[in-house]
Amino acid sequence: MLLDSDDPMEHMSDLESSSDNDSSAGDDDDTEQTPDKDPDSPQYSVFLKSSLKRKKLHPDEARQQMKKVRADQEAAKKELPYTFKAPKSYEDLLELLQGHSDQDQLVLIERLQKLYHPSLAEHNKKILQTVYSLLSEYYCDLALQDPPLLSLMDALVKPLYQLTQRYPLHSAQMWTELISNRQQQYCDDTERSNGRGHYPGLDMLLVFKLLSILYPTSDFRHPVVTPATLFMSQILSQSQVVTMSDVASGLLLCSIYVQHVSFAKRFIPEVINFLRGLLFTAADKESGKIESVCPPFRPVGKTVNLLKLKKKCTKVKLGPVNICKVFSTKSSSYLETDEFRVLCVYQCLKLTVHFMSVYHSLPAYVEIFSPVIYFVRKLPLERYPTEIRELCGEVIKNSTSSPKTCLTFEKERPKLMKIFEPQFDEKFDGKKKRIGSRETQEKQRLVHHYKKELKGAIRNLRQDNMFLAREKLQEQIERDAERKRKVNQIYQDLAQQEGDYKAMKREKNKL
Repeated sequence: MLLDSDDPMEHMSDLESSSDNDSSAGDDDDTEQTPDKDPDSPQYSVFLKSSLKRKKLHPDEARQQMKKVRADQEAAKKELPYTFKAPKSYEDLLELLQGHSDQDQLVLIERLQKLYHPSLAEHNKKILQTVYSLLSEYYCDLALQDPPLLSLMDALVKPLYQLTQRYPLHSAQMWTELISNRQQQYCDDTERSNGRGHYPGLDMLLVFKLLSILYPTSDFRHPVVTPATLFMSQILSQSQVVTMSDVASGLLLCSIYVQHVSFAKRFIPEVINFLRGLLFTAADKESGKIESVCPPFRPVGKTVNLLKLKKKCTKVKLGPVNICKVFSTKSSSYLETDEFRVLCVYQCLKLTVHFMSVYHSLPAYVEIFSPVIYFVRKLPLERYPTEIRELCGEVIKNSTSSPKTCLTFEKERPKLMKIFEPQFDEKFDGKKKRIGSRETQEKQRLVHHYKKELKGAIRNLRQDNMFLAREKLQEQIERDAERKRKVNQIYQDLAQQEGDYKAMKREKNKL
């Protein structure tokens, strides 16, 4: 631990030097040895008091001097270290950071990155990758505190972003593994609950928010953001909205989706369905009529009036929802108030207006938002503040789009035929005139003569080949005919011999 310039030991040396001037070297009182210099030891306090007495200070001055020394001791204890061992486990990280303020924790993390910079040693790269994993776990644990430590979490985004840019492969593998494990856990819980999922904790919701900051969200396919987006859509489509905490979690996911779709304008049907379901729970219902809603919302049951106001709330102060208050264990009574319901409806309408502006260019814009506008018209606006009424009017105003046209083939203008004007020569003698210099004309004449001779040679070769082919064919025909004649002659001779043999045999039998 580093000390300030006002070291208590320096004060002690001053006191000792002053006491040597006031006393003889042979006295027994002046020859006492210096005790242990540990500021917490009782011998140190006794020695300090005796030194002040030998200096013959006024009691008030001595008291002030003692307070100053003790203040210096406390400041030295609280001073942050500049060199320390890198944490190898999560317990080591907690031991390093706990007991310090948020600003001091950030200073320690910054010093940790500089102390183990990869350029100083080869093994520092692995050390900082371990630190990155531990900081990510620490980030998630801060969200599970009661209340959540959001200020420190916001401050941790900067070092996490720096380490993500430095080690993109390691960070992508770590976050992908985390998302895969949480999604598998969510699927298992949903299967045990007969298809009724539950919203994850605030730590996972804020991890989604963190990933939208660390990585680009407009890529068509990203190894980290794409699985996270699919997991968020699965949560919105399968998690039951039973409590007001579920409503707040769903609205937080929809607000995170705003950053995902603002640039790429990627259509997320789960978000539109969730906003439509929340407006359904806040709208007036007609008796005997079952409205058409999509899962995870139900047209009947205890949750159909989850956001419906019980009294008039026209003077509620509107603003963003306080996450610390919502996810705190002491805020169960606040979540069931009409004030919180008004805030949820206000955020739902703001998100609806934003997504309408994003998807306004889609061909199916009217069909997408017509169910949402249907429930907006059924809201009891007389119970809500003026800002909510204005938002509802804006939603209804933006419900129209440009008229649609049927699909037709593209109309192309007919291509004009190329027409060349004829060139007339008043003095035409039937010969082709060559233009250019004498060398050019001579070259053109030689080229023409060469092409002419080449055509003649090719023609003669073709005629010679045809003549040779005809001669070969004639010779082959003559040889075949001669062979056929000889074969027939042999057959005739053999037949004559056979006949003579049979005749001789018959004559022999007669005798």
